Amino acid sequence: ELEQALVGLEQAELVRGRLAAATPTWLAAADKAPLREQSAQAEAAQVLVSELVPETLSCFESLLGQTPSWIGLRRELADLCWKLHRWAETRGADEQAARFLQRLAACDDPRYVDLVEGTATLEVDSDPEGAEAILYPVSYDDDGLRRLGEPRSLGQTPVAPVDVAPGTYLLELAGEGLAPTRRPLRLSRGSDLRLHLTLFRQREVGPDFAYIPAGRAIVGGDPEASGAGSRREVFVDNFALAKRPVTLAEYRRFLDALADEDPGQALAFAPRRDSSAPSDPTLPVTGIDARAAEAYCRWRSHRDGVAYRLASGDEWEKAARGVDGRPFVWGERFDATFCVMGDSQPAEGTLQASALVDTDESI
Repeated sequence: ELEQALVGLEQAELVRGRLAAATPTWLAAADKAPLREQSAQAEAAQVLVSELVPETLSCFESLLGQTPSWIGLRRELADLCWKLHRWAETRGADEQAARFLQRLAACDDPRYVDLVEGTATLEVDSDPEGAEAILYPVSYDDDGLRRLGEPRSLGQTPVAPVDVAPGTYLLELAGEGLAPTRRPLRLSRGSDLRLHLTLFRQREVGPDFAYIPAGRAIVGGDPEASGAGSRREVFVDNFALAKRPVTLAEYRRFLDALADEDPGQALAFAPRRDSSAPSDPTLPVTGIDARAAEAYCRWRSHRDGVAYRLASGDEWEKAARGVDGRPFVWGERFDATFCVMGDSQPAEGTLQASALVDTDESI
C-alpha cells in the first residue's frame, strides 16, 4: 500500500507541476480552481504517505524479527528504505532522510553499498565545448548566509564523470566572449548527473540580464509564503532574467510612446499611486497590474527587437532560490540588511533606487 501511495504522490506532484507551469499568476481565482484541486490532491497524497510509513516499517521489522533469514523480505525493506530516503530528501526533511539511510545500512544489502557510503557522479558537456568548468561547494554560516567554499577546477568541457560528495554546489562555466554561466546543483546520494549546457555569447544575453541555464529546481513548500503549495521538484528551461526591476523612468517612456497613439490606454496603464508616493524616476515601478506589465513587455520587444515577457512563477523561484529550496535568495534566515527594502534603513518606509546588494544575489 505504501509503494502505491509513493507512486500516486509522484504522479500527483507531476500533474500539479505541469498545471502550475501552465497557469498564469494573473488568472482570476475561479480560473485557478483546477490548480487548487490538484494541489489539494498532492497534499493529500503526501499526508497518506506520512501516515503509512511508520505502520509499514513496523510490519517489516516484526516479520524480520520472527524470520531473520528471510532474504527476499530484507531486500524489499532495503528498496523501500531507499525510496523513503529520496522522498524525505525531496521534502527537505534531512533528519528523516538520515534515519531512512541508517535503516538502509542496517539491511546490509550489497546493492546499496555505494549509496550508503555516499557519493554522486557529475559529468559536464557544453555547446560550444572548451569552456572552463569550476565547481564550488555551497554552505550556510551562522547568520544563515550562503557561502561558497574552495573552488575545484574540473578542466575544460566536456568533463568526464567525476565523484562528488552529496550536497549543494555552484558550477561556473566561462569562456572568451561567453556570457557568465552559473548553474546551481543539488547532488543527492548515489545520483548520476549528466549536464549538457547551452552557452550564449555575451551580446546575445546582454549586460542587463542574467542567464539561468535549464535544469531542475525545488519550488514551493514554504509555509510562510502565500499560495506556495507543496514542496516539489520541477524542470525549468533556459531563460534570462533582468538583473534589476523596471524603473519608473523606463515605464514612463512606455507610457509616453503609448499616449501618442492611445491616450486612454496610456491612462489605464498608468501606475496607481497616491499623491504622497515618491516619484523618484530611479525607483522600481509599482502599482501596475499584469495587463500593463505585459503591454510594457510588448512595447519594449518592438522597440529593442528582442522578445521580452513576464517570468513564470517557477522561473521566479528558480532564479531567486536556486535549486536547493532555500526560503530566501541569500540563505536560510531573513534579515532586512541582506536586501534592499523599506526596513533596510533607519528612515521607516523609505524607498531606495534599484540597487544591487552583494548578499541579495542568487546562485
